[in-house]
Amino acid sequence: MYIKKRWLITSISFVVGGLLVLMGFVISFYCSGENYKTTMSYPQKENIISLAESLEQIDYSLKKGSYATTPYQAVILAANVLLETGSAKEDLQHLPIYDLALEKTAKYLSQTGEFVFKLAEKGIRGESITEDDQNSLRQLSEKATELASELRNFSVEVSSENYDYDTLAEMLKSQSDKNDAVPVMAGAAGETSAENGGNVFERIEASFEDFSPIYYDGRFSDVIEREPDEFWNDKEIVTKEKALDIAAYVMDVSLESVKFEGETVQDDFECYRFSAQNGDKEICIIKQGGYLYSYNNNIDIGDAVKSEDEAVAIAEKFLKKIGLDGMSVYGRVYNGNIMLLTFVSEKNGVLIYPEKITVGVALDKGEIVSFNGSDYWTNLKLNRTFTSSISQDEAAKSVSPELLVKNVNKVFMISDGGNEYPCYEFVTESERDGQVRVYINSETGVEETIILVSETDEGTFFY
Repeated sequence: MYIKKRWLITSISFVVGGLLVLMGFVISFYCSGENYKTTMSYPQKENIISLAESLEQIDYSLKKGSYATTPYQAVILAANVLLETGSAKEDLQHLPIYDLALEKTAKYLSQTGEFVFKLAEKGIRGESITEDDQNSLRQLSEKATELASELRNFSVEVSSENYDYDTLAEMLKSQSDKNDAVPVMAGAAGETSAENGGNVFERIEASFEDFSPIYYDGRFSDVIEREPDEFWNDKEIVTKEKALDIAAYVMDVSLESVKFEGETVQDDFECYRFSAQNGDKEICIIKQGGYLYSYNNNIDIGDAVKSEDEAVAIAEKFLKKIGLDGMSVYGRVYNGNIMLLTFVSEKNGVLIYPEKITVGVALDKGEIVSFNGSDYWTNLKLNRTFTSSISQDEAAKSVSPELLVKNVNKVFMISDGGNEYPCYEFVTESERDGQVRVYINSETGVEETIILVSETDEGTFFY
């Protein structure tokens, strides 16, 4: 009996000891997890503080920019703004805001950096900074002040409450679809996120609703609605039936095999959409005038047998078929057994680079497999006049003496903001870099851009 009791006591001791050890492991694991969460939250807190600091520095540089009177100082401030906007975008990407779309915030950062760079560029060109430019600069600065203050307040709360990673991530989740919103940041009267409109980044994003458009010649500029070119003035809307005829003609199929897929809008052009051959052929016809906007022909392609010259001739024949002759080959790229050819308009001896078309030719049987007229129709103009204030010889003085000029063309170029300008295009050769194209503005004499051209077995590439 005594042995049994001793065995029972020993067994209970082992069980209790095991439970204590297990509890110790659980507590240790839990504490480690909590420490890990806390450690994980440190970089996020630092990102929030860094984002606020970047916005403050952007604000300071923008304020200084409004007083800069020399191109040198304008360039220095532009470089600072570009550096800080890049840093701010990097901080945004590393925050746990996976379910929020911050397009307007990201656009603001990109727009601010580009706008200040464009102002510096104007200074170097000797162009004056307008009152509108100053107003835009002021608006961008005020927005930076507002955002920096919002994030500073939020970072103070996050630091004082010592939030861990999970809590911080929960706070930064979208509150718009939640019934019981998580308190994010107390407002002036102690409001919760539900009362003051979502979490801090949702409020920031919403604050751009009343942000006035910023107009300048750049990629991130707000778009000024353009009047349609006079080319479209006498072009009537074609019926669906007429468009179907055009689609069958372009795709080279019978009318009965063409299926109407609906109407669509492409780059502000209202189009009819059709298909054929079980959807392998897809085409968009512009309602106004019945012009081909795009075409895709998904076919199996065999081994390449067509030469480059043959592919160009096939593409040119297709362009003539759809009424778009008078185009010059600008570049070509091999994509498997397909040659993608880029054409630009040539009118009165002037190359119109904004009016660009791409045509894909299968190199086995020579079928047209793709057509994209987006750039062409968007930038099409009935009348252009090449103007110049300097001669070709005067423009040539701006070309580097290290370059051997092989050819000179008159061209129209297009800026990131969609503005066109006339140029002399100097096609040159460099011993070190091969073909180099230099573009001198024929009105201002400014060296607008330099393009390196690489001709390889894979095609023509422009850098």
